[in-house]
Amino acid sequence: MMKHGRRLRRVSWSVWLITTAIVLLLGSLIATFSYRQFISQTEARLRQLLQEVTLATDAHLNGHIAVARLAAATQLRISCYELSGADCRAAAIPASGLHDAGGGGVIGACPNEQWLDRTDRVGTALGPVGPTGSHGGLRAALTVRFGGTRSARFGGLCLDVDRILGWWRNADWPPGSEVALIRSNGDIWMTIGPRTGMESYLAEAITAQREDAGLLVTGDRDTQHPAMVIAWSRSKVADLTLVAGFTTDAGLAAWSRRSRPLLIAIALSVLVFPLPLAAVYGRLAASNREIRRHVQRLNLAVDSGAIGVWEYDPETDGLEWNDQMFRIFGVDPETFGNHIDDWRRTCHPDDVGPTETALAHSIENGTRFQRLFRIRRKTDGATRWIQAYAEPSRDDGGAVVSVIGLNWDVTRDIENKAELGRRLAEAKEANAAKDRFLATLSHELRSPLNAIIGFTDLMRSNIVRMTSEKRDQYLEDVHYSARHLLNLINDMLDLARINNDALDLASKPVDLGDAIETLPSLTGARTAKGGAGPRLVWDIPDPAPVVIGDVRAIQQILINIVGNALKFTPPDGRVTVTTARAAGGMIDIAVKDTGIGIPPERLPLLGEPFAKGDAVYQANEEGVGLGLAITKRLAEAMGGRIAFESQMGKGTKVTVTLPGAAPVETTAAG
Repeated sequence: MMKHGRRLRRVSWSVWLITTAIVLLLGSLIATFSYRQFISQTEARLRQLLQEVTLATDAHLNGHIAVARLAAATQLRISCYELSGADCRAAAIPASGLHDAGGGGVIGACPNEQWLDRTDRVGTALGPVGPTGSHGGLRAALTVRFGGTRSARFGGLCLDVDRILGWWRNADWPPGSEVALIRSNGDIWMTIGPRTGMESYLAEAITAQREDAGLLVTGDRDTQHPAMVIAWSRSKVADLTLVAGFTTDAGLAAWSRRSRPLLIAIALSVLVFPLPLAAVYGRLAASNREIRRHVQRLNLAVDSGAIGVWEYDPETDGLEWNDQMFRIFGVDPETFGNHIDDWRRTCHPDDVGPTETALAHSIENGTRFQRLFRIRRKTDGATRWIQAYAEPSRDDGGAVVSVIGLNWDVTRDIENKAELGRRLAEAKEANAAKDRFLATLSHELRSPLNAIIGFTDLMRSNIVRMTSEKRDQYLEDVHYSARHLLNLINDMLDLARINNDALDLASKPVDLGDAIETLPSLTGARTAKGGAGPRLVWDIPDPAPVVIGDVRAIQQILINIVGNALKFTPPDGRVTVTTARAAGGMIDIAVKDTGIGIPPERLPLLGEPFAKGDAVYQANEEGVGLGLAITKRLAEAMGGRIAFESQMGKGTKVTVTLPGAAPVETTAAG
């Protein structure tokens, strides 16, 4: 359960990190897309501007060229033309050079060959730009040849390029752009704006290009030049190429300025988005702490109650156990395969089928599962009783997806219940025996007392007329009744002392031969009263065995078991007393009779107070059922035991086992 809490925290942090990463990734993708869109739009705008400016320049030049050609075709001397506000002059120019209309100075600084080396009859050439003081701007010379010979006359026009430069300067160039006009030989004719040193790089980049217009990207981290986007457009009239370019750094800076709101929004989303997630995590953490407290209480209850928790997957037959389950079943977790077969191997074979049937019924009907079954522990092979209790777990559709249950060992409860039942039966039997005892005791006490009182009354009333023989018979009856009453009282007192641990027994060697010598006289009173009795046989070896115990207690034991044998053996029967050595240095004293026997169901009750061997005969026999109880207690008090064997109609054998003394070794001289 604690692992579940840690797992929840890890999942929460993972969700936060993943969500933040997703926000950053989306922001990066949006920023990248926006930047690429900006660059693409900038490139498209740059190419469009170059084409528009180039077309406007070519149109302006074509207008002037048309005037010059007209003059050449008509061989007219052009005095002056005003074209779109430009100052235009025409003059006859000798082959020696190019002069202005006044015939005085040369326009431009280029050599004549630049203008005369033409093959067409009527052509134009754009000369270099030079300063003009009158207009304070830049002028270009435009010449038109009038004849096909080298000495042919040329017409010259002075073109004011301020208007063209105005178009170039006023164009909406992208921020950070470098703009220049370059000749086909790579010379820089002019730049727009101050020179930054990038003009030569632009000229070098487009000199090798053959297309009239295009766009390329040059430079990288491994070169001395920064990465640039360069666009160009060549004039179709003059030997000019309009080139514009901007560095990616400048483009990035321009995009950053333009996209500042977007970048701020992305940054704020990264900072702000985790706030609600943090609030959710706080609530989850509080819930997790509460769950952890409940889980700790549940774990405490499960551990203290030795309760195993399991979960079964009906679809895969998968089975998961907690640590307590392994202890209950005596299974090593390393060998557990998390399958229902692992449970089948530990369950008692007679309980596997009924338990699985009950579980299948619970899954099919979605009802509670409750079952008592047996297992055979792997560690010690012991059979244990297990109580199972489970509830099906359903999905949102109501289908059973798993069964979660509890197991606990109820072997002690089962054994206690059985023991309680046994003791209850014994208590009922003891209570019944006590009732019989009280009834018998009442009879046993009343009978000798009535005999004593009756005989003494007879002797008192007939003392004069009573013969001596009759008086002796009455006295014998009184003596027998008094002795019987005394034995009964002694038995009750002995049992009370034994039960109260008030009996002081000696632990000395006792020769069974000496102890047995007194038994015929002790038991002879009964046979004398009843006439001829069963035959009593003493099969004792010489020398007799020696036991460790109390001589009076041993004699009491012998009197009780021999007396019982004589009591329930018919006159023509026999009672045999034998001794033998048993295992562990013990001595067996066995009394076997040929009497009526004891029913098998009453054998376990022998030795308990008020219990007698057979209710059929007990009413006709003396005693209240204390003799065997006293015998059992005395034997156990001296470290011995008592056992009973019997067959109905064939007789009974009672064996008392007592600790034996070590045999005395005799020498040849002795």
